This record gives sequence, C-alpha cells and structure tokens, in this order.
Amino acid sequence: MIAEMVNSIRQTSGLNPLGYKSFISQNFTKQFGSFLPQEVTDNPEYYRTVLSVYTAINVIAQHISALRPTVGTEDSNKVFSDQSDNSQFNIFKKPNPWKTWGQFLNACLIHLMSTGENPWLLQNRVGFGKCIWPLVPLNFRVYGSSTQLYDHFGYMINGVEKRFEVDEILFIKFFDPTNELRGLSPIEAARHDINLDINVVTTSQNLFDKGAIPSGLMTTDKSYGEAQFERFKEHVADQHVGIENSGKIMYLDGGWKFSPFSLPLKDLESIAQRKTTLEHVATAFNIPPIYMGSFKDTSRISNAAVQERLLWTNALKPIMDMLEGVITEFFLPLLVSTSNQFKFKFDVSDISGLKEDPTIKSVRFDRGVKNGGATPNDYRTQVLGLPASTKPEMDKHYINGLPITEVGQVTSESAQLKTLDNIKSTTVKYLNSRTLLAMTNNKVKEVVKRIRESTINEVKQTDLQELLAIRSRNGGQFRKDLDPLFVRQLSEIVNSLKSQKNYEIRAIKVRIDWTKWAKLFKNLGIRYMERSMLEASTGYARPESLTVLVVTDKIVQTYLKERSVQYALWINETTQDSVDRIIKRGLDAGMSVNEVAVLVNTEMQPQFLSRAFKISRTEMVSSTNYGRHQTMIANDFKFKKWNSQRDKDVRDEHLKLDDGKAVPMEDTFSNGLQYPNEPNCRCYLTTVRAPKKPDEN
Repeated sequence: MIAEMVNSIRQTSGLNPLGYKSFISQNFTKQFGSFLPQEVTDNPEYYRTVLSVYTAINVIAQHISALRPTVGTEDSNKVFSDQSDNSQFNIFKKPNPWKTWGQFLNACLIHLMSTGENPWLLQNRVGFGKCIWPLVPLNFRVYGSSTQLYDHFGYMINGVEKRFEVDEILFIKFFDPTNELRGLSPIEAARHDINLDINVVTTSQNLFDKGAIPSGLMTTDKSYGEAQFERFKEHVADQHVGIENSGKIMYLDGGWKFSPFSLPLKDLESIAQRKTTLEHVATAFNIPPIYMGSFKDTSRISNAAVQERLLWTNALKPIMDMLEGVITEFFLPLLVSTSNQFKFKFDVSDISGLKEDPTIKSVRFDRGVKNGGATPNDYRTQVLGLPASTKPEMDKHYINGLPITEVGQVTSESAQLKTLDNIKSTTVKYLNSRTLLAMTNNKVKEVVKRIRESTINEVKQTDLQELLAIRSRNGGQFRKDLDPLFVRQLSEIVNSLKSQKNYEIRAIKVRIDWTKWAKLFKNLGIRYMERSMLEASTGYARPESLTVLVVTDKIVQTYLKERSVQYALWINETTQDSVDRIIKRGLDAGMSVNEVAVLVNTEMQPQFLSRAFKISRTEMVSSTNYGRHQTMIANDFKFKKWNSQRDKDVRDEHLKLDDGKAVPMEDTFSNGLQYPNEPNCRCYLTTVRAPKKPDEN
C-alpha cells in the first residue's frame, strides 16, 4: 500500500517508480520510519520436492539434532564443567510440551538450512514454565526500524498477522549480503541448477504421460469447419495420447498427414543434468558424496573415515559453532540470572570425525614432550589412553631430557648476591686446600650421574611411547583385517559340517582346504609383520642416524617367511583342535549334524574375536622387538636389556627378567629368548652400552 502511494506521487512528479529493493533501503527507512515487511523465499518447497535438497538438509539436521546438548562453565584452563542436570536447563531436554529437544532442533535446522533463518518464539506457559517454539519462516515477517535493526515481528496465524516484540523472538539466521534483515539459505547458491532439475523432471514426466513419444505436426490441404476440427482433435487426444494408448496404429483419411517431431538423444537424457544438480547441492551444503548416496564418486575421496571427517569439519562444525554462540550469548541469559558465565555446547566426545588423527596427534605430543611443551603424563593420557602416572617426574616439563627448572632457572638478585657471598667465604676457607678439589670433584660426579640417569629414563620412556604407537596403529588394523577372515573361515567350517547330513554321524569332520586358509592367514600377517618390524627399526635408528633394516635384507626375508608360516599354521591347528573338541562334545550329547554345526558356530564366534586380539598383539610385539634386535646387531651394540610394562598384567617370569641387568647381544635371556617374543607379551627390548671405567682424572 505504501509502495503504491509513493510511486503514484513520484509518477505525478515525473519520476520513475521505485523498485522493491529501493523500498527496503536505509534512505527510505530514514524517511518513512520503518521497513516494509520482509518475507522469506519459496526455498522450503525445494526441500519437499527435490531429493538432493531433502537429502543434504536431512544429513545436517539429523546429525546435529542427535548430539546431546550440555550447559556448563569453563575454568581458566578451558576445562568444561557440565551442569546440564541443573533444573534451570530442563528446557534443553523438553523445550515445549509437544517436542523433545531432538525433535525441536531437527525442525529448527530444517528451517534454517532451507530458508537461511529460524525464529524461536520465547514464552512462559502456565503449568510448564519457560518454553520455546520453532516458527515457520514462510509465515514470519520482519519489520525494520530507523533507530534499531528490528522494530517488531509478525507471524501469520490462520490468515491473521500477530505482532511479536523484539524480546519475544530469538531470530537465528545466516548472513545475507543483500539483505541485513533476512537470512540466506545455501539453496540460493544452487537455485539455478535446482530449477533446471525440476524442469527436466517435469519435461520427462510430460513426455512419458504421452507414451514417451515426442509430439508432432498434423497437416491437411483441405478446409475444415471449426466444429469438425474440434471433433478431430478430441478423437486424436482420446485414442492416441497417453501411456495407455502407446503403440496404437493411427488411421488418417480426409487428406490428413502426421509428421513427428524428432528429438536428439542427448535432449532426452536427464541423468547428466540431475547428477550435476546433486553435485552442486552437495557443494552448497558441504556434504561429501557418500552421504548424498553417490557411492560411485566415493572413490575420489580415499575412504569413508575421511568423508566423515569432512562432513563434521566442513558442514556440521560451523553450524554447531554458530548455534553454540547464539544460544550462549542471547538465550542462556534469559534462563539464569547468576554471574556465572554459562556456556552451551554440543557433546561431541564420541564423534570420531572431530577427533585428531592418532598418528598426527602422536607426533605432535612427542615433539611437545621433547621440547618442553607437554609432560610425559600428557602423552600417556592423550595419545596412549593410559591412566596418568603418580610419579612426580611424569608431570614435569623437559627439554632434551632435563627438567626445565634445571635447564635455566632465573634467580632473584638477592639470591644471586647471597650465593656469591657463600662462594667467597667458602673459597677463602678452603683456598689452597685439597678439600676444595675433592668437594668439587664429587659434586661434578653427582651432577653427571643425575643427568645420565635422567637422560636414560627419558630415552627409555621415548622408546616405549614409539613402540606402543607402532603396535597400536598396526595391531589395530591387523585385528580389523583378521576378524572378517575368521568369519569367512567359520562360515566355511559350518557349511562343511551341514553338507555331511548323509554321512554316518560318527564320521563327520571338518572338510575344508586347510592349506588355502594357511596361505590366506600367512599373506595377511606378513604385511603387518614387515611394516611393524621396519617402523621399529627406523624409529630406533633415527635419533642417532644409525643403520636401519631394509625389506630386501636376507635376514629380514627369512624371518618374515618363517614367522608368517609359523603363525598361520598355529592359527589353523588351534582352530582344528577347538572345532574337533566341540564336535566330539556335540556327538557325545546325541546331537544331529545340524545341531553340531550350530554349536560350532555359536562357540567359535567369541573365540575368534578374542584370538584376533591376542594374535595381533603377539605378532606386533614379536615383529617390533625383532626389528630393534637386528638394528642393534647391525650397529654393533654389545648389550641389551629386557623391559616389561611393570603393571599388574605382567607375568611374574617377565617381571623377574626386568631386573636392570644387561646381557651380551649374542646371548639369550634366562628364559631362553633373544628378545621378547611370547604369546600375549607386551615387553620390549632396549640397548645398554658397555659400562666404562670411571675417569680418575
């Protein structure tokens, strides 16, 4: 109405009428006091009708709404104290009488992603307390002001606009560079492709409604009256148009001729355009291919784990950060009136896509420990997942093996003067005395000894950390690859038993190709044995630029061949023995062949899972210790030492071996082994250099 009035005045004055954008400009606002009501676009219709838009928005909404909301405070070290169970924050469990928090947030995110905005209505409801409602942006109007950004809001209810004041609405929106009052949806970036996709679908539907046959041109040289022509059109439409009439033969008389329109095949292909639309929508929302159902394109990104990380870091985390900030700054103050600085956060502790890559994290903390940026306990808890050690030295910061306080501690001026006075008086007292020389010599020896012990402990700790990282990384993947191989073998064993229904009950046994399975286990194990052995050798040799093992070494090839065959045969023998015992027990109980097969399947499944863990640990420990042992020999080290983890899980025999005593490199330890190499062992090998006689000078 205002627009019509202003434009009529401008036209009578010989001026051109103003466009819509001119009416929402700041100049017009200053002249007339407030903005015209701003309405949202029709983007929500795309969510209902375009599959790629529906999928992209749902991926975001479902992932974020499934996260647990938390409210708490942070201390000076950014440690978050969760206080979500406080009754003041019950609104994050049930925001209103009809929705859970997950349902509420899911609706909010769908509105936000499809329109770029999501208004919350804040109310106090009798019998419920404070509650929030997600308003539909299509029915929401924004009124600007010349003195502040918003004057008030309007919401259409049953055709009537209801006014809401600014303090009744929490207006969450994405930034729009062309309109500071309304939000901008990611859909806008792909609008052209989406509209084109809709046109392609509509065209294809119309084509198939007509029997998937292009239309044509009917001509005649004769003249027809209007009534005759209309009857002819009705006849053609009734008898020869539509899927149900597809393939009918048309008979023409009276001089009529039909010339069909021909369409190039490329114009009938809608798949390419639809694929382009899907890609552009996925790009607009930052959704990786696998989550859009595009599994063929998934191979472009290395694996599902990488795509999960991309989804969380590129698509979900920015939206979560925005929501956390808005709720913390504008919503929480409405719930609590204390001086505590409460913060709203989504609980992402179980989200692997937001966790740092274990290898990168290990390297980062390793450098931190060596350069004084982290403590050994930081490495234990953050990288290895072990409990913190109670030893005081594990909470100190070190540089090159020395505690920082001993590397360069700055003393006060008074302390320095006092020290100088003490030195002066002591020097005067003992000058020209052998006592001074003896005291100095003893002090030097004590300091050297302490530095040497500290360095040895630091090297030992670093050795253990590097070995544990190698074993954890390779052993975990080895175990994952062993599991499906065990499942396949068990399936073949069970099927073999079931196929022997016609055999005499006492004659049934496992009839599978054990040689084939030994080869499969061997080929799988040798990869991880080789990798762990070479990594252990390289990690041990790197600090001093020592000689490392290479895979082409004859001794390496011999070990890998013998060890992989040994472990594969051991797996088969253990499986055979276990299955034979179960079969015997089933037959003794009078079971049928099928019942015995079921019993074997039931009891062997948990065994295989525990064996995969035990096997992967044993082989990784054996390979890493072998790699280190051969590296020591290649670099002419003379002594070696057995080290245990020194915890409650260490077997007594191995704890006794960890006695601090070194043995010559070519000798075996008291248990007959050259290096830790027993089932389920976690011990490791270190070098001890040949002891030197003290320098008397």
